[in-house]
Amino acid sequence: INAEYGVVPTQSTGGIKLVWYDPNGTVGGDMEVFKNGHTFPFSKMLTFYRKENLTLEASYITPLPHTQTVIGRFEIGPIKPAEDGSSVKVKVKVKVDIHGIMVVESAHIVTRIQVPVEEEKKEEKKEEKKEEKMDTETNGVGPSEPTENQAEETAEKIEKSDSEMKEGESEVIDEKPKTKTKTIQTPLTVTSAKEGFSDKELLAAQERENAMIATDNLIRYTVR
Repeated sequence: INAEYGVVPTQSTGGIKLVWYDPNGTVGGDMEVFKNGHTFPFSKMLTFYRKENLTLEASYITPLPHTQTVIGRFEIGPIKPAEDGSSVKVKVKVKVDIHGIMVVESAHIVTRIQVPVEEEKKEEKKEEKKEEKMDTETNGVGPSEPTENQAEETAEKIEKSDSEMKEGESEVIDEKPKTKTKTIQTPLTVTSAKEGFSDKELLAAQERENAMIATDNLIRYTVR
């Protein structure tokens, strides 16, 4: 019997904790974002309310014998207070990638504003009326000539409506414009400071590795 099996990578280095700091350097709070044995790749969206730049530090909860527990620090900004001085809503996306490495993938500010709702264009209404009029004429039903009685009734209605309008001139209708809520996302810059090689050192190590690969290939194809 042939049975198919699925391979699911899990994190075996312990849970990952995230700590955020206040501007004065003190710890503002912490939380466990990824538990031990969590599958990856996997991402989470975290919400913060801030008035200034956000500093995050990721570390392993369980001490590891072969490496440091601190994964790295992440600076997120620029963040400024809202117009009324209150905190703004900051969304941060953290992720454990396909290699099992925790990164801060992106961050943005969420702002909600009220915008006026656009009314229907008058031109569209005019076009609809023209089409209806054309349909009526093509059907053979045209406007009929008003009789004397109809003309008198129309004149009475006009006079009555004019008198009603004069009586109600003092009434003022104050209609507020219709608005709807619009969400705006302002991207933020994420600067990481991880433990390990710098970009320059990592590039030099990659060049040495490529040189050794080239030497191995040269020996393989020349010495037989």
